[in-house]
Amino acid sequence: MKKLVSLFMVLVMALTALNVSAFAAADVELSVTVKQYDGYALVNVSRSSGSKVYYTTDGTKPTYESKKYASRIRITEPCTLKLVSYVNGEAVKYLTQKIKVQLKKPTATLKKKGEEYTYYVSGPEGASVYMTLDGSKPSKKNGTRVKGTITIPAKSKAKFVSVKSGWLNSAVFTLRVGAAPSSYPETYADEVIRLVNEQRVANGLDELTTYYKLNAVAQTRAQELTQSYSHTRPNGESCFTALTEAGIYYYSAGENIASGYSTPEAVVKGWMNSPGHRANILSPKFNNIGVGVSADGSYWVQVFTS
Repeated sequence: MKKLVSLFMVLVMALTALNVSAFAAADVELSVTVKQYDGYALVNVSRSSGSKVYYTTDGTKPTYESKKYASRIRITEPCTLKLVSYVNGEAVKYLTQKIKVQLKKPTATLKKKGEEYTYYVSGPEGASVYMTLDGSKPSKKNGTRVKGTITIPAKSKAKFVSVKSGWLNSAVFTLRVGAAPSSYPETYADEVIRLVNEQRVANGLDELTTYYKLNAVAQTRAQELTQSYSHTRPNGESCFTALTEAGIYYYSAGENIASGYSTPEAVVKGWMNSPGHRANILSPKFNNIGVGVSADGSYWVQVFTS
């Protein structure tokens, strides 16, 4: 009898352990949330405590040899995301989810202004750009397809969207076109530089010089402000990485940004009335300046270097 009882107890214990193990596997949490940004998506994974998650984005089955999930997954093009959760070295749960990505917004670079404004419009590679001028949200159905150089009447508002099969449409880019220029210099950027040098001379400092590459960096930053109004770039990097990307090397650098000003005079006055911005404008350590203005005239940037 003792042997039979002992055997019976072993069987019961084995069955109990098996049931507990099966219950734990079924109870493992594995889910994802997706947030869309301009040109990429970030995927956050929710998982059970103590589990390890591995994933692939090329459609292959994930294993413990696949990439291990540590923090948010940055996805730059549509894909099939496959995940596996391991507990105590055993694959216990799989998850497959198709991830779409929002296209980058189109860009519009000002080329010439008058009774009509001339812009160069471009979108992400392989995408089409559609525009409306009546205030409605543009789409493939109700927008006019545009590419390259276009003209837009002064004092109008254009809206653009990038469209590509298999992707999410971009966020809408709104372009507010200013009035026809009167007595301003050829560009607002030139006038900002002139006004800044006027302030420096009045304070006993040398004038700042400018050159094409530095103005191009400032223009890039002005367009980035339409996505994220910050000294941090939309990709999360410091604003000064725009300088190194352009091959500009410097000992020191500074940046002033502004929004809500309609003229060079107004924005320079605003900067001069702000201690931190004024300090950059009147800093004796800087000897170069680049100025950029977003295509819709809403955002302004000064980049200083030495």
